[in-house]
Amino acid sequence: MNFRSEQKAADAVPASIEQFTETRWSRVMLAGRGDSDLSQQALAALCTRYWFPIYSFIRRKGSSAHDAQDLTQQFFARLLETNALANADRTKGRFRNFLLGALIHFLSNESRKERTQKRGGGQSPVTIDLSTGEERYLTEPDPNLTPEECYDRMWAATLLETAFQRLQTEFEEAGQQCRFDCLKTFLGKHQTKKDYEEAAEKLNMTPKSVQGTVFRLRQRYRQLVRMEVAETVVMTEEIELELAQLFH
Repeated sequence: MNFRSEQKAADAVPASIEQFTETRWSRVMLAGRGDSDLSQQALAALCTRYWFPIYSFIRRKGSSAHDAQDLTQQFFARLLETNALANADRTKGRFRNFLLGALIHFLSNESRKERTQKRGGGQSPVTIDLSTGEERYLTEPDPNLTPEECYDRMWAATLLETAFQRLQTEFEEAGQQCRFDCLKTFLGKHQTKKDYEEAAEKLNMTPKSVQGTVFRLRQRYRQLVRMEVAETVVMTEEIELELAQLFH
């Protein structure tokens, strides 16, 4: 999907400071208070969503796959242990930038000797399934990306993937999984008349009806992407800035 060429057509997602109260950034702030079950849950949700951009950055910095797995786990554990998130100012900056800054600081203080000593020496307060990380990392076709560029690329991919999964869930809950399976390819390619005709035949619809359904599908997808971005910023106007940076 060419996101930048289509996002102007998306309906604006209402947003304000008050509406960000229960977003992911708020849960990140909650994760800084490491003395409650809620903070543990918040950090677990954070790690589950954003571990892959972190892993990709560490790999692109030159660490082996094994070391990158260790460091990814340790990084999120350290955020909780040192209460670093409690010191984050949610009125300044975006969560993507905060997390990268925290990671760079963490890596600068992490020696090979310390990493070796910590392996297997304790239990992380969160669990991340890193089994697919290396396979996903190796699918990146551009070997010339800097660690920062790789991080942003994988962050954008995470946002799109999450929005896609949410869209699929909506169709599943509406009992329209078959329709979604037939039309999901329209999210990522240019449509031809033949494409619409083939989909119409499969779904027992007219090509014109399929075209309208695809338009609404893509519009909803763009809206869900915006909602995901909104959860990582504070000010409403930062949504467009984040979209511009991630999908330029």
